Amino acid sequence: MRANNPDAFGDSMAHYRTIQEALRTQAPVAGTGVLDYSSIRNEGPELAQRTLIPVVPTPRARPRSSPLEDHAMVIKIAAPIKEGRRMTGILYAAVLLNNNTEFIDTTIIALILAGYLINVYTKPVKRIIAASKKMAQGVYHRIEVDPHDDDARNLGQAFNGMVEAIEERDRELKDQAARTILKSEKLASIGRLASGVAHEINNPLTGVLTYSSLLLEDMRGTKYEEDLTVIRDEAMRCGGIVRGLLDFARDTKPERVLSDLNAIIEDSLRILEKHVSFQNIEIVKALDRPLPRVSVDPGEIRSVINNLAVNAADAMPQGGRLTIATSAEPEFGMVVISVTDTGVGISEENKRKIFEPFFTTKGRGQGTGLGLAMTYGVIQRHGGLITVDSEVGKGTRFTIKLPLQ
Repeated sequence: MRANNPDAFGDSMAHYRTIQEALRTQAPVAGTGVLDYSSIRNEGPELAQRTLIPVVPTPRARPRSSPLEDHAMVIKIAAPIKEGRRMTGILYAAVLLNNNTEFIDTTIIALILAGYLINVYTKPVKRIIAASKKMAQGVYHRIEVDPHDDDARNLGQAFNGMVEAIEERDRELKDQAARTILKSEKLASIGRLASGVAHEINNPLTGVLTYSSLLLEDMRGTKYEEDLTVIRDEAMRCGGIVRGLLDFARDTKPERVLSDLNAIIEDSLRILEKHVSFQNIEIVKALDRPLPRVSVDPGEIRSVINNLAVNAADAMPQGGRLTIATSAEPEFGMVVISVTDTGVGISEENKRKIFEPFFTTKGRGQGTGLGLAMTYGVIQRHGGLITVDSEVGKGTRFTIKLPLQ
């Protein structure tokens, strides 16, 4: 109606309730109302004249002073005009409902209705976009769910469920990172302690081993031979522990060269295959060829393979299968080595402790508990990752990932 007489009220119509609601919400607003003849006349005499339509009285209708209807029901629509986030004005229009032929500014009203509907149905999407931007900044923001709109409610609940899942996953990753940092600090502290202890023990131990060996040679065939043999063997075992401590505590940078991991693995297995511990074990090599060359310290990687293979053999005292496989993950910039056995497996409780120094499930005198700790340190110095999967009674798989660069 406003288009018929834009000068009727000047430039301001802020006293209209529909416009006030649009100003408050800054969103399109639609409503209905009944205007009397004088109000409609303010919108334009010609429009007011067309409002006067004949009234068909009912039998019980009260007498009327005029046979013409002088009130009109209208639908009123107000929509904000925005530039970016700033509102610069209000677009207002109305349509008479008591005469189907009276459509004022139909195109404008259709656009406003379309804008209103778009706003209603895109509001949940806008909320999700805003919440997603906050999530990108590390703020896990949940959106308000509209209980009156089934589609919007389902969309909001699905988004909030996704936010909760991501938040839980992020919390787990942070906890895992904290545990990894704590383990690294613990290993570093133990390494420094082990290095000091090893150096202090090594000198007197060398003397014990030397003199016990000399005495054993002199006392061959006497009643002291057995005792001296025990002293020498135990001193040698202590020497092995000291060497393990020094290897574990070593904090030098790897002497890296571009190497073929397949060749390193085959060299290691060539020696291990002849060891008595591997006589009843089937060794399967599933080596991916060609495998990208990686920058590693060949000696340290060989020690890692030896440790894992020997541990696998110890886990299969009755025989079994040892599978060593390699593969490339170029999309992640990694090369993967897996060592799998069909042995006794590792319990969940022990899996959390296997990389700790001096932890071992072997019998007394059969292991120092430093092999896997040293392996962990080597892989960490190479910027890689080592994980373990195991099931009691079925076997164990160690997976090593080393960066291509």
